[in-house]
Amino acid sequence: MRQTTFVRTPEQVERIKQILAAGRFTTDAIEVEFETDFGFLDQLLPPCFERPEQPTGFVNVSKWEGEMCGEFDCGMIWVKVRHGDREGFYCALMIVSGDMPVTLGREVWGECKKTGSADLHRDGNHLFGYTERLGRRLIEIEATVGDDQGPADVSMTTFEIKAQLDIAGTGLQYDPILIEFESRASFSSVREGTADLKFGSSPWDPVDTIPIVSVGSATYATGESVYEPVRQETLTDRDAYLPYVLGRSYDDLSHYRVPRRHRAGVPAP
Repeated sequence: MRQTTFVRTPEQVERIKQILAAGRFTTDAIEVEFETDFGFLDQLLPPCFERPEQPTGFVNVSKWEGEMCGEFDCGMIWVKVRHGDREGFYCALMIVSGDMPVTLGREVWGECKKTGSADLHRDGNHLFGYTERLGRRLIEIEATVGDDQGPADVSMTTFEIKAQLDIAGTGLQYDPILIEFESRASFSSVREGTADLKFGSSPWDPVDTIPIVSVGSATYATGESVYEPVRQETLTDRDAYLPYVLGRSYDDLSHYRVPRRHRAGVPAP
């Protein structure tokens, strides 16, 4: 009988383990720094994080290709946070095209990925990038950059909270796990400049409630990136994290259309 493709062979399992552990991607991205305010951060940040020295972050619209999940487009908003004596970035929004990039990011790394679309266009030194979901434009970047500054190596610390709803949907299945990642990029081309940044909104993704106090520099870079988990920590007060998990990783279900038979005051059929 022919071997089924629904069960991986031992050799395939080992190869998949190697691919997932490598976390390697190529990337083509426009990234814009911005300043928000502490009032927003106080609402956004789960208990494990503290305020950074300055309420800053960055927005990224990019195109990726990864050994672990193929090609995808991405729109992200990150804010700076502190955890103990370490400083890094926590993701407020991550919109990604493709089912495997979304599935692997959420289930393996705890990312807040939702399915949507993003695109990035270049006209000489001018760039235009945007991110959309459920028919609404959530991020729009228009940038002008200078000459190519050549190659550069960049590293960054990011944090994710890996959590899953229980089978009844009334709480978390297990204590959340705080994961610290090290992101290392080797860019072959880097261009810097200025940008205009706009946030849009929908009932499911209220991005325009993020205050933009000021917009900083823009960077257009092309190269490769490695994403590696380097530390994890169990967060024991799971009930305290439920509102943050629901708000970041799941839509507000009350905004979806309700079948007529389930509406209050409507007789059952």
